[in-house]
Amino acid sequence: CNGSENKLIDCNHAYDIGFTTCGYNEMAGVYCQSGGSCTNGDIRLANGYAGRSEGQVEVCQNQEWGKVCINGWDTDDATVACKQLGYDDSYNSFGGGSGMNDLGCNGTETSLFDCSGITLDIHTCSYSHTLRARCYSRDDSNCTDGDIRLWSAYDNTPENEGMIQTCNNGTWNGICDYSSCYVAKLACTQLGYAGAVGLRYNAGRYYGYYYYQDVYDYYCPSYSTSLSQCYKYYAYYCSIYYDSFGVVCYESTEVEPLPSVCNDGDIQLVNGTNGTNGTNNEGRVEYCYNGTWVPVCSLSAKTASLMCQQLGHSQFTFSNIYSDERFGRNNIQSSFNYIYCSNYYTNFSQCSVRTKGGSCYISIAACSTEYSLRCYSPEKECNDGDVRLVDGAIEQEGRPEVCFNGIWGSICRYSWNTIDSYVLCKTLGYDGPSPISYTYYSPFGSGDVPVVWNYVRCQGWEQDINDCSKTLYPSFSCYSTYYVVGVTCKESCVDNDVRLVGGDFNNEGTVEVCFGNLWGLIS
Repeated sequence: CNGSENKLIDCNHAYDIGFTTCGYNEMAGVYCQSGGSCTNGDIRLANGYAGRSEGQVEVCQNQEWGKVCINGWDTDDATVACKQLGYDDSYNSFGGGSGMNDLGCNGTETSLFDCSGITLDIHTCSYSHTLRARCYSRDDSNCTDGDIRLWSAYDNTPENEGMIQTCNNGTWNGICDYSSCYVAKLACTQLGYAGAVGLRYNAGRYYGYYYYQDVYDYYCPSYSTSLSQCYKYYAYYCSIYYDSFGVVCYESTEVEPLPSVCNDGDIQLVNGTNGTNGTNNEGRVEYCYNGTWVPVCSLSAKTASLMCQQLGHSQFTFSNIYSDERFGRNNIQSSFNYIYCSNYYTNFSQCSVRTKGGSCYISIAACSTEYSLRCYSPEKECNDGDVRLVDGAIEQEGRPEVCFNGIWGSICRYSWNTIDSYVLCKTLGYDGPSPISYTYYSPFGSGDVPVVWNYVRCQGWEQDINDCSKTLYPSFSCYSTYYVVGVTCKESCVDNDVRLVGGDFNNEGTVEVCFGNLWGLIS
């Protein structure tokens, strides 16, 4: 903004409205001086350093705000000022220099103007002669042990945020802000919200100070579903005023919930070419979450395999995962992130949902990348252990494919090097030196096959690539569009050697010439 605008929306902004990487703990705030006219007899706290419930006492006289210079400003005076502002009491009072007037409040009055001192006059005075107060609230009503609430001294605080308070021994008490963000999440879920979107340390700065009898710290094991399952202990090291814990809980901005269009836990593949949505073997992965189809923002090989199995493919299912969004985007904004499946799981129903924002927070956003999937059901199309090169311009080069569980599959590039290429070429019968390895951007294509090997680590003495150490599908993730290896094998021929190949007799065939340890054609 340059200052001339009448609305923030008129200022220049780097991103479109609604698209941002800003978190709740990065939200901007402002303190607006209310200037102009006011109602005689009103008071306010201004220029506070610790939130709205602390500051310099200012009085409205002659429809104008001004500081009050007074002598003998004490706790009783501050208590009356706080009561007039709607608080229950004053935690502290300071300011008020010598040579000025005494208010003479006894603490029972409801307004500074009810005190016995002389009429207030607004002056221009030094900082040491101004009135200042810190106010707090309290609630002496009974409560049921284990109850929880979000408290604020201010009527305009949204219901989904506030200082976390729990009922202990029939009294509302605060939680020490040394507690973890997981405690805040549990507080939100116990109150019926989906989770937390932000924390408020020293919550009194935001929601007003509250006088506690005690302050507790909580430790919550990962299995906890409410604060009643956590370990609670008295936090002697926490200030009852400065170390209270607050939270902003997630509350949907939808006026009405979206109608359910699917059953939670269902999956479908969208925009594939080999069938209809929901039953085809390829497409953008969508998961039914809270009755709505949402894309997945991350996808492991194990999860992909169990998804294919869930969609009706064979018990042992191969898959390829694509991060290039070849099947388009959904673009829906949701708290859903991805499905987690342990390598030990055997059924998709064992997997669990992971939301955006980690274990503590709820974050509503679209996926930066929406993942896609292709499923393969094994058929006996090769013999396990067979090796071949495909899609090369000459027979000595191409994408290595190996037969695994009866299906041809490619090899992921992680840890692949020249030694691995050398052993693979020996497996295929090539005995030349220094084969060429391709480990980036899949120069020979990814092929219509799954990626079945990764982290191949040959020592060089092996005669067969199958004897090398490797990680087998689905214990790894590899995005085949970019990361499938390629190899150019070398022959033991010498430059300018000539041979005939493909003929029925030794004296006929296609002429090939050796150059750079490769046999090539003559054009």
